[in-house]
Amino acid sequence: MKIKFSQILKHPLREFLVLDLRALALFRIAFGLVLVIDFLDRLKDVVIFYTSDGVVYPSLFTGNIFGNNTFSLNFLSGSPALATAILVAGLVFAVAFTMGYMSRIANIALWIIVVSLHNINVMILQGGDDYMRLLLFWSMFLPLARRISVDALHHKYEGINRYFSIGNLGLIFQIAFLYFFTAMLKDSPIWTTDYTAVYYALSLDPFRTPIGEIILSIKWLPTLLTFVAINIERTVPFLILLPFYNQFTRFLAVLMIFGLHFGIGTAMDVGPFSWVCMAAALSLIHTNWIDFALNLAKKRAKPVHKARVSSILNKVSSFLKKLPYLKITLKSRIQKPKLKAFVGIVVGSLVMFSLLSMVLITNINTLGFTYKLGEFPSKIVRFFRLDQSWRMFSPYPTFEGGWTVITGYDLEGNEYNLYQGNSREIQPDNLYNNPKNERWRKYTMNLWAQGRYESDRIYLLGYYCRQSWRGNLDSPPLVKLRFYHELLLSQPNYEDKTHTERMLTEIECSSEDNSVSM
Repeated sequence: MKIKFSQILKHPLREFLVLDLRALALFRIAFGLVLVIDFLDRLKDVVIFYTSDGVVYPSLFTGNIFGNNTFSLNFLSGSPALATAILVAGLVFAVAFTMGYMSRIANIALWIIVVSLHNINVMILQGGDDYMRLLLFWSMFLPLARRISVDALHHKYEGINRYFSIGNLGLIFQIAFLYFFTAMLKDSPIWTTDYTAVYYALSLDPFRTPIGEIILSIKWLPTLLTFVAINIERTVPFLILLPFYNQFTRFLAVLMIFGLHFGIGTAMDVGPFSWVCMAAALSLIHTNWIDFALNLAKKRAKPVHKARVSSILNKVSSFLKKLPYLKITLKSRIQKPKLKAFVGIVVGSLVMFSLLSMVLITNINTLGFTYKLGEFPSKIVRFFRLDQSWRMFSPYPTFEGGWTVITGYDLEGNEYNLYQGNSREIQPDNLYNNPKNERWRKYTMNLWAQGRYESDRIYLLGYYCRQSWRGNLDSPPLVKLRFYHELLLSQPNYEDKTHTERMLTEIECSSEDNSVSM
């Protein structure tokens, strides 16, 4: 007789660790769709962001997958062919993951590919990227495809929807950590007493959507939304982890998360962050609410509609069953089942608690503490990319917006505006659409910053230099390039922004084979 972890921990408090298999399936589908869109978006800029012909440090392409206590498939070569192949493979696995088609293999492959992409270019990453990477890691410990999947058509899974295992800990606590620590990091009066954070966030023209324009125009609304947002972030972790009345507290947490991130995602372009957060929240839906929704749908549906849905589902199932499928069954060695199960439980528990402890200390250190993990645990965190910092708009939103200008000069001294045609004198009509996409926005904003990424500006200018000498720009070969930040500084109380020009970097170039010089 096998010993199950659920038989060992039969305390009522265990209820907060139970997840519904159908909720996990909903999470898989929603998360998978976000991943599909993300890979399609990355493919648009594959050369500039992931190859040696773009803005990546040449020293990263070592020909060896492993380096700097981590790994990346992209380390093998800086060629566009390899970078494109990795992204296409990621897209294929994302589709398989969404369908629940050999989902465990797809999950592991996606995690490897996403970590590879993150390690080759950190300057285009934001909170949504970190959250995707972490969710993929914790998902490897969960049965995401036991319901609503191709895998479920080929395997006979148990009919019980309530699922309890040590693997649940990773996902549940990761979601709670995000909201708890981002709330703790927002300790500025702008968030806690003045409630002007949303006003300043929406004052950043490159991020603000048309809906954000409407919110900003209603002068009392940003103050209210700041109060609501910070208190949602403070409350959600406790609602998720509360062991009592869990079906109600989790339901309230899911509603809060959806409300918060739908508001952020429609008012501001923050990349995939909001949509990943909503996908993760789906995993927390309690069994009782899913049963209630299904029963309600069955009662309300007319017989003709039921027959039509049943017919469609049968056709889809018949088609999916015909897909090539490798059904792997593992035969265990002859040993005492009880001992095997007990050892597995103990080892699994130790691994999970160790990983969560490392993640917890990593998050605590973002609050200003200096608890040392030790050399070996630090290497584990680095290798598996469990590092995280939830500093979104913390301790307050930046006041610095504006736009990027890159000017080039030919041998005769003629000036060309290279970055989207932006000029120094005239503000672009729509700064929200001015960066090519959110990754370009994150990249150029990192280049604006003083100190940390100053030396990285030369790589972007070098890219434009090479492109001009290859005839890929609407200009003759250029001999000098300059990088400007046209700074728009947000002011309180809807006062006009101040405009300051900053010339950040200048380089000279003579041919596509020459190295640029500052």
